[in-house]
Amino acid sequence: MPNFLKPTNTALLAATVAITSTAVLTGPSAAADTNCPTKQTPVGNEISTPGHLQHLKETSSAWGSNWTQLVDIDMGNCVWDAGIGGSSGFTATYDGGGFAVTGLSIQVNSTGTDAYAGLFALLGSSGEIANVSYEGGTVAAAGTGSDQTYAGGLVGFNNGGAITNSGTTANVTATSAAGSAHVGGLVGFASGGTVARSFATGTATGTSSTGAFVYSGGLIGYNTGTVTNSYALGDTSATGATASVDAGGLIGFNFGGAITNSYATGTLTAQSPGAPFVRLGGLISFNTGGTVNASFFLDGSANNNIGTLKTPVELQDITTFNGSGWDIAANWSATGSPVWGICALANSGYPIINATYASDPCTRPSVAGSSSSPIFAIELITDGEGSCTSRRLTAVRGTWIQLPAATDCTAPSGRPDSSLLGWATTRDFPTDIAMRQVDNGWGAYERFSDDGRMTSVFIPGGGYTLLSNDGRVYAIWRG
Repeated sequence: MPNFLKPTNTALLAATVAITSTAVLTGPSAAADTNCPTKQTPVGNEISTPGHLQHLKETSSAWGSNWTQLVDIDMGNCVWDAGIGGSSGFTATYDGGGFAVTGLSIQVNSTGTDAYAGLFALLGSSGEIANVSYEGGTVAAAGTGSDQTYAGGLVGFNNGGAITNSGTTANVTATSAAGSAHVGGLVGFASGGTVARSFATGTATGTSSTGAFVYSGGLIGYNTGTVTNSYALGDTSATGATASVDAGGLIGFNFGGAITNSYATGTLTAQSPGAPFVRLGGLISFNTGGTVNASFFLDGSANNNIGTLKTPVELQDITTFNGSGWDIAANWSATGSPVWGICALANSGYPIINATYASDPCTRPSVAGSSSSPIFAIELITDGEGSCTSRRLTAVRGTWIQLPAATDCTAPSGRPDSSLLGWATTRDFPTDIAMRQVDNGWGAYERFSDDGRMTSVFIPGGGYTLLSNDGRVYAIWRG
């Protein structure tokens, strides 16, 4: 059983970088399934091929039956026009067996009805999703007119169902015109139901072009249910025209929901000119009638006193959680008990959910025959723009490794004149500086703050970096 894909320590060339997921869908909206496998009828309600998962997506009569996933499923850059369950809902149990779904993106466009986008579009009150991760894709719901949009990496709309031991790294967007937009890294809208021991690491972006509300959350956009022992790492944004908008690190709008033993690390942005309320919350943007216990966040600029603000050092310290009643112990537990583990090598040092790992993330793998040559990795993040032949590079510590060149990467869809400039340790590295370095052949560039701290590094495409720790670098594009 493989590990769920999870973020690792992000120290690289002395710069700390943000966490997100690699996206594979860009450009115009999909109108129908594209590049997808031919559906295959499963035997015994077991998912073991991409065709089996395609069958489940296309076959509404299967949405009331229980399913078990037996292996990792790579859909091969398939784009769905709807998630499992469609607008009627998945009402049974899907047990992912600790395996992942990859190579899949989801683009749902409204056609006079509300749009539900997620690996599972709508989860019914008797539905349950457990032990599955959806990795490396994008999820998007687009609405026209008064259609409302619901987009979540795992579930677009949870109508009272249960989500357990599951997670997603997908970047998620919901856009609307006159209808409200609800977007969450894991769930777009949770109408009751439960989320337990689950996570989201991708970005959540909500936009309304007219006077509709926008609810964006790192884990859940709009919540009336129960959330326990869960976390979100991605950045969250909400953009409106004249109506109120909410952006929360964990939850956008919490209406009577109960939040316990959870945390968020992402940064928040919100804007809506002329709106009566533009709200930000490091943990929850707005809470009415709900309860929040022993839950934490990092974005001090969005501190609205819902939840408890912590520094990164505090959020990496087990005593923070022991003192708050969390079920946590140092390192990883193969039994899934306690619920939480914590170590420097996994999840940027923040708590991990033990049940979402099948092998020990707190022990550094080594080269065969050597206990002193640990292997490290650099994740290559494209943030939904273009794609490169590699997403992850690994080597022995102290090795010089070559980053992908422009010829190794495909330009973003709809921008044929664009090309890769290189790689930076922060997502917002200035494009003009990158262009100057590349066009003049000046090589790498280090940026420093006024007090002399190194804040970011740029390396031109095809350049080399010394692998001294795990890290992430972000693609910087020209044009």
